Amino acid sequence: MLPDALVQALTKLCDMYLDLALLISIASFNFAAYVWRDFKATVLTSKEHKGKAIFERDVLSTSSEESACDPEQQKDIVHDVC
Repeated sequence: MLPDALVQALTKLCDMYLDLALLISIASFNFAAYVWRDFKATVLTSKEHKGKAIFERDVLSTSSEESACDPEQQKDIVHDVC
């Protein structure tokens, strides 16, 4: 059989390898989670900006149409939006 010193050295080497593999997997998972969170934040932010721009465009076009009819009503709309 193998000498005890060699068995102990191989056991330590395997333990170190498993610890390193565990650390790498945790680090890669954390990195993937960070990238995913950043991606979601970017996508949601861009969707919010697009939605806000569409909303503002619709409100401005609506308020400009109504401004010809009733200026007081336009003030109410602008105050509600702001």
